[in-house]
Amino acid sequence: MNQTSRTAARTKPPHQHAQTASDWFPYDRPTENPWCTVVCLPFAGGGASFYLPWRQREPDGLDICAVQPPGRETRGNSAPLRSMADLVSATADALEGRLHGPYALFGHSLGALTAFELARALPSLGLPPPIRLFAACAKPPDTWPLPGSLHLLTDQGIIDHLRPHGRVPDAIFHHPGFRRRALRTVRADLEICCTYRATGGPLSIPITVLSGIDDEIARPQDMPGWTAWSSAPVEILHRPGGHFFLADQMAVTKDLVLDRLSTNTQDGHP
Repeated sequence: MNQTSRTAARTKPPHQHAQTASDWFPYDRPTENPWCTVVCLPFAGGGASFYLPWRQREPDGLDICAVQPPGRETRGNSAPLRSMADLVSATADALEGRLHGPYALFGHSLGALTAFELARALPSLGLPPPIRLFAACAKPPDTWPLPGSLHLLTDQGIIDHLRPHGRVPDAIFHHPGFRRRALRTVRADLEICCTYRATGGPLSIPITVLSGIDDEIARPQDMPGWTAWSSAPVEILHRPGGHFFLADQMAVTKDLVLDRLSTNTQDGHP
């Protein structure tokens, strides 16, 4: 572990030390003879359950590792992390004991940005680099942070911001307890989105960028900027739908992931 990693471990919030693998990976189950692990990171306010449809389509040799950061779903009683540095450090520490063999990173929106930073952080812990990064519905790293201070809006202001994009659960309007907990997590994630700034040079792994043609947050015309963030090939694929097109295209997207990772191994990038 390098000096940066050791410093991050020393400065980690105390409550992070007590968390276990079952906290971070609540839907884990044994995958027989996996040839690759796909680490899946959620969008802002989202959780690991978003990727459950991919587990239900096994077996295909992929080990689906859906990450559950603090503050959501099964970890709703934990305080969410409020900076990219803390989120990446804690997630990398959890993954260090989970990854055994080739792996890829898949993230949606904020999850894609987290995956991008994990691609840097995990090798610093002694792991090999991922064989591919999949970035869905995410602006290129150098175009962050999001404009404004969305995390400082009122609760209603945050709801009004999210509503046009179609990912505000009905329960948030009818159950005060759920509303408070959900908005606490969304607000923390928006703080990451509004304070993140890319540092360092490009990666050296292939990147597949998935873009919704009607996405008004991560606009299709901005996606070519991803090509500056790897010295390896970067492909940009456009899909029908908006910022959450993935929710309606989980099966076809997993087939694409399987195809690209198969190509990686055939080309000699285990």
